[in-house]
Amino acid sequence: MPKSFKRFTRPGKPRAAGARGRISNETRSAETRQKLLDAAISSIQERGYHGTTLTAVSKRAGLTRGALQHHFGQRKVNLMTETAEQAYRQLQTRYVSSIEQCKSRSPADAARGLFNDLAELFETPESMALIEIWMASRGDQELAKAVLSTIHGIDREVTKSWNQLFSGLPRGDLYRGIGRSLSSGLPLELLIHRDPALLRRVAIFVGELVARDIEDA
Repeated sequence: MPKSFKRFTRPGKPRAAGARGRISNETRSAETRQKLLDAAISSIQERGYHGTTLTAVSKRAGLTRGALQHHFGQRKVNLMTETAEQAYRQLQTRYVSSIEQCKSRSPADAARGLFNDLAELFETPESMALIEIWMASRGDQELAKAVLSTIHGIDREVTKSWNQLFSGLPRGDLYRGIGRSLSSGLPLELLIHRDPALLRRVAIFVGELVARDIEDA
C-alpha cells in the first residue's frame, strides 16, 4: 500500500489529541483563574482591601505572580473588578434561592425567613469582600467606575425581590425600605465591629417586628 494512502486512511488522531490538549489547557486556565479569585476574596476578608496585594493573592492561591498577571495584568483594579463580579454572582445565586423559598410562605413567614437569610448572606466571605471593595471605591474613581454596575445590580436585585414579596401589602413600601436599609447597614456594621452574632440577632429581631406588623394589619 502506498505511503500516501496510509497517511490518508489514518486522519484525525493528531487533531484529536490537539483538541483534547486545548480543552485541557482551557480547563486548567479556568481553574487557575478561579483559584486566584477565591484567594482574592479570602484575602480581602482577612486582610481588608488595602492589605490585599497582588503578591499576597498569588501566594495564597499557591501560584506565581506571573500566573496572576497572565489573567489579570499588573494592575490591582483589574483583579478587584473581577473579584467583585465573582462575589456578586455567588451572592446572587444564594439570594435568589432564598427568595424562591420565601415565595411559598405567608407574607409574615416570608419576612421572618428573608431577614434571617440576609444575616447569613452577609456573614459570607463574598459579602465581606464586596463591601470592602465598595468602600475602597469611594476614594478611587477608576475602581468606582469599574464596580459601579455590580453595586447597582445588587440594589436592583434587592428592590425587585422585596417588591415581589410585599408589593400587595398595605405597608409594602415600608417593608421594602426596611429591607434595603438593613441590606446596606448590617454589612457595614459587621465590617466595623466584626460581631456576626449581634448582626444575626438584629436581623431576626427586625424580621419579627415586620412579620408581626404584617399579621396585625
